[in-house]
Amino acid sequence: MVGRISLLAGLAAAGVAHVLPRTPTASEWAWLVGCLLAVSLFVVAMSAAALSMVSLPVSAFREWSRLRLPLIRGRACLGLLGPLWATALGLAWVCLHIDHRLSDSLSVEDEDKVSRVVLRIATLPRELPGSRRFEAEVLESKPEGIPRRVLVAWHGADYAGPYRQPSAGADAFPELVPGQVWRMSLNLRRPHGASNPHGFDYEGHVFAQGLRAVGSVRGTPRFMRDEPWTGLAVMAERVRHFVREAMKPYVQGSRYGAVLLALAIGDQAGVPPEDWTVFNRTSITHLISISGSHITMIAALGGLATLWLWKRLAWRGRMLAERVPAQVAACVAALAVAWLYCLLAGWGVPARRTFLMLSVLAAAHLGRLPLGPSRVLLLAAAAVVALDPWALMASGFWLSFGAVAVLLASGHWLGTHAPGHVVPARVRFLRGLKGACRLQLVVTVGLMPVLATLFNEISIVSPLANAYAIPVISLVVTPLSLLLAAVSAVPGLEWLASAISGLAHEALRFMMVPTHWLA
Repeated sequence: MVGRISLLAGLAAAGVAHVLPRTPTASEWAWLVGCLLAVSLFVVAMSAAALSMVSLPVSAFREWSRLRLPLIRGRACLGLLGPLWATALGLAWVCLHIDHRLSDSLSVEDEDKVSRVVLRIATLPRELPGSRRFEAEVLESKPEGIPRRVLVAWHGADYAGPYRQPSAGADAFPELVPGQVWRMSLNLRRPHGASNPHGFDYEGHVFAQGLRAVGSVRGTPRFMRDEPWTGLAVMAERVRHFVREAMKPYVQGSRYGAVLLALAIGDQAGVPPEDWTVFNRTSITHLISISGSHITMIAALGGLATLWLWKRLAWRGRMLAERVPAQVAACVAALAVAWLYCLLAGWGVPARRTFLMLSVLAAAHLGRLPLGPSRVLLLAAAAVVALDPWALMASGFWLSFGAVAVLLASGHWLGTHAPGHVVPARVRFLRGLKGACRLQLVVTVGLMPVLATLFNEISIVSPLANAYAIPVISLVVTPLSLLLAAVSAVPGLEWLASAISGLAHEALRFMMVPTHWLA
């Protein structure tokens, strides 16, 4: 119990750090550390004094009622140290990251001035009509002092804003691939957003992404070299780029082709705004982005395939299951598949949450450690915040962990059927359908406060829309999209890729007919 309370205290302190008007100074940190040490010494002294009373030579049965209270007090005092130190560490960890990110800023003298930089494309370029946008790592700059990571907007010759469509042939851009190094002249400025109440916090969004400046390309950039093996992040983004290029011939021109790209590699730039309106009104946005259910399903398929093969294959006259247990191999394979899919998806908050939860479960299974659902959830949340302190500010964090918490808790609320005699298949199907509908209603009602707080709206058709959208997208459209991503990159299988693309698009199109009506 102390461990869970400590994790909650650390997460709460991390959230408090984000709403502070400023981070503590060095003298304030010294004062806080001194107070923490003093309180810790006092608690340890009180615990030692309380526990020393128990070691006195007394008759156990006669004096237990007198010694029980000091024993409980001593253990309670020691239990206070865990949440206390977890609070301090959570606050210090997030404040340290905030100070580091604030120090990497664009100076006032260099704002709205053209700077010459050498940069490396770090993310999958976002292709918009008449422009390209991507995140980049600054390698060299003149003048010096340019932030390490910037958002670059490269506009075409006749670009006149996001609301004017460019003329035909205006998209004469070179192929932009993650890992390429370019020399550019950028007009840099600090990110600025509107101060409208309850509006989108653009400055907070780019700050959480680590983007400390926004630059517009001036003149003609010059390609310098290609560095495809710079790091794991660049390699993953490069794979996403080639998968997108391979899928383009089979999804371009289709009404929902951009949705297939979003389900395969997490590229949502091509989804039109009117589709997002329908997804939001019916509350199925979580299905269009790569969610935890998709990653868990793919990991389960990889684990089951490995389990089936591991029990049947041999090497050098000895079964593989005799060398390594089949369950261990399946667990490792499922975790590896989930990790690869998360990299392909762009490593967002839902992907990180799902992978870390699967990692905790895998570690507990391999180490034979008994971990309850609440411990798994809190450990995953703490790991996500430790890796990305700004995950707490994302709506996906609260929706992801909130949905999983409701699902885990609903198992105790609703109960399960007791084992008994053999049940006919029809009855089992009806029970499963009833249980799925019941869980959908529980998740909808449980997330209503979160949705109302974050988005100021609640979809009343969400249970009905999700009832058919979840199985169609999770079991049909998403697997077909991933299969299309794999087949489209293989020469000679163009006919198969076209067939898979058509099947996935038709399934999605039929699903959207009632969805438009509900919206």
